[in-house]
Amino acid sequence: MMLRSIVEEYARMGWAEEQLMPLFTDPVYRTCALGRRFGEARVREVVRETLARCGVARVQVTTRP
Repeated sequence: MMLRSIVEEYARMGWAEEQLMPLFTDPVYRTCALGRRFGEARVREVVRETLARCGVARVQVTTRP
């Protein structure tokens, strides 16, 4: 539940898969413990499932003179 909750929280803020994965693989983050617990393959699966369900909002701002 914790893994899914964290992934969904960041996904809803617009984070993509390549931004989410370091949270679970880089020892700098405390969430890395979840990555060790479930393994990279399972974490990636949860990330992809969540992104497919929630989507990723992208905004591009263009300023014209």
